[in-house]
Amino acid sequence: MQIDHGSRQPYYAQIVTGIEQDIAHGVLQSGEQLPSVEMARQHLLNPNTVSKAYKRLETQQIIETVPGKGTYVKVVDSTLFRQELREQFTQIG
Repeated sequence: MQIDHGSRQPYYAQIVTGIEQDIAHGVLQSGEQLPSVEMARQHLLNPNTVSKAYKRLETQQIIETVPGKGTYVKVVDSTLFRQELREQFTQIG
């Protein structure tokens, strides 16, 4: 996932889109843990920005946070889910 620091799109929205695309393309698998602090450091972002993106993804039921353990890609029928996400990105792009 790439963050474009010159983009007009907010960073949290770029994270949301990046994670959705990574799931759609099979880069992230169902049940896989997502980094939060590491993601903020890697992309030079405020940890609250990553938190906002994760909250948005949780609202969409794409990821889930397990208190004391971390944030994970939600366990779903990954083939169907990836197909739905790919269709969304095809319609947008």
